[in-house]
Amino acid sequence: MKTNPIVVVGAGPVGLMNALYLSRVRKLPVIVIEQQSTVGGLYSSVDTAWGLVDQGVHIPQETGVSAIDDLFFDILPRNEWQILEGTRKDIAGNVFAGRIDFGSLYPDLRRLPREDFLQCAAELFANLSTSRPGFEEVENLRDYFEARFGRFCTETVLEPIVQKIWQQPLERMSPWAAKLVHLARVVTHNADVALTLKMSPALDAVIGFPDQLSVPAEVFSNRRRALYPKRFGLSGVVAGFVRELEREGVRLLTSSDVHGVDINADIISAIHIKDLKSNIIERKEISAVVWTSPIPSLMKLLNLEALPIPDAPLPHRVVHLFLNKPPETGALYWLWSYDPGDCLIRVSIPHAYCSDAARDGVYPLCAEIHVPDAGIDDNATIGLAESQLRMRALIAPDTQVLGGTVISGGRAFFVPTIANCQAMHSQRHAIEMIRPDNLLIATQDLNAGIFYMPDILCAGISQLDTL
Repeated sequence: MKTNPIVVVGAGPVGLMNALYLSRVRKLPVIVIEQQSTVGGLYSSVDTAWGLVDQGVHIPQETGVSAIDDLFFDILPRNEWQILEGTRKDIAGNVFAGRIDFGSLYPDLRRLPREDFLQCAAELFANLSTSRPGFEEVENLRDYFEARFGRFCTETVLEPIVQKIWQQPLERMSPWAAKLVHLARVVTHNADVALTLKMSPALDAVIGFPDQLSVPAEVFSNRRRALYPKRFGLSGVVAGFVRELEREGVRLLTSSDVHGVDINADIISAIHIKDLKSNIIERKEISAVVWTSPIPSLMKLLNLEALPIPDAPLPHRVVHLFLNKPPETGALYWLWSYDPGDCLIRVSIPHAYCSDAARDGVYPLCAEIHVPDAGIDDNATIGLAESQLRMRALIAPDTQVLGGTVISGGRAFFVPTIANCQAMHSQRHAIEMIRPDNLLIATQDLNAGIFYMPDILCAGISQLDTL
């Protein structure tokens, strides 16, 4: 057994799960280092005057790797989880063509003017092919859309959506952007016809089902489940991580940073841990490093120049409003706002996936919005979010907003342009060229389709097992 610990850098959900896997499943000594004063990252909850809120809609999902997925039931007992599966796994909609779609998160082309719908449908069927290029086989988002849906649908429907969300032309966008905002399909027909069409693999790849709550059960037979605590707040999940890690003897060093590394014979033999409160630096001999934090700080440690991300993020805010009655969103957990004319990007409705979120007659609602000015104050931001939600009829006229808060993080919205994705990939490539043998990078890599937490965990599991 290794006597020197493995160091996990970053205590977000990926870092915490990796640390628990290494300590509990692999029985290895582990240290976790986190710059912030608390752990949890995107799974951290925020306590407000109106109660606890999460930082947007973040619902843990299984990876399909049983050794990892079983750990969720160590973090919380099975009877304290809601198991979201089948049609209830992820109930998502959108605002498109002036209406709320409760049946699908994909744009419904049937809402277009009749002539536009017919032209979109004709090009979609004319483009039908089982050899349609995937994300990695086209140069940009325009090529990806046109290969799937044709030019008219691309220009009439999809280009305005991308312009709203990322404010960039399609030619500059990575094709992987379509995965991030669920634009790989469109809705074209009613449920009965869609079921027939989707029997064709070629059509199934581009046609969305219009009524998600009536999808046949067999469609979900091999799908990974989602989980959310019965008691509202992902802070309970983070507390479970901390408890189980402490049971395994894992050291959780918050307000700490990796100040330096010692590299000998192509391995990191020791790290220098700086306590950010006392400025005291501790040298620790280690056996491996699992890096889950942003790549630029790792490049600095390895004496590499981190190329800047060329296209700046958009000014963005995550706003929570507290209502005296439920919003006008039905059973939806969340929705995209695809229409131009508002600043809404994504809206999430916590009480829809966790009834405990609505307490004492107060219903939280989360709006992720682009803001016109990065310096906008919180009160103006709350007012802007409320006005946009009312304009889209997501809040009824007689609903009262009891209060609001703006999350301190999430004030920038990454733009997945080709240039940005290539810059991030180049950073990873530069590290890989000189990477010490005992360094594992467990972060997003959009050019490889690795973005969400299950993607990152699945991509790294085989390497974790070699440590």
